[in-house]
Amino acid sequence: TTMQSLEWIRDHTPPGSLVITSTYASYARDGYIVAVARRPMVYSLPGQVFPGSAEYEDAFKARNVITLEDQKVATEAIRDYEARFPDCYIEIWKAGVQRAASVGEPLDLVKLRTTYPAVYESSTTVVFKVCGLGKGSSQ
Repeated sequence: TTMQSLEWIRDHTPPGSLVITSTYASYARDGYIVAVARRPMVYSLPGQVFPGSAEYEDAFKARNVITLEDQKVATEAIRDYEARFPDCYIEIWKAGVQRAASVGEPLDLVKLRTTYPAVYESSTTVVFKVCGLGKGSSQ
């Protein structure tokens, strides 16, 4: 269930780890990641914040990390996140993948699986590890 995946994030990721997520394919909009998992979060919704703001830049980076539309931007974003957070993870609600695509955020679970290791998966949610892969951090 959703609560189990958020509890997994809370219990199996270092405090302060960033959770990157899609507004359309996650529970980010409801605040569950911050409230239950107790982790900082950035979500990919650049259209809802002002261009040039820090929130816009974070959302733009997060979108590329999740969609892999621009691999260069995704790689730069991951380097930035690695400098600022102990670890980074992507949280995706499987039922939201189609909804995300319908609003212009093409999420491809197969592409994500071949790019990032899945560290948790349930019938509803998958969590990928993005940062800290070469630093020997725990999963």
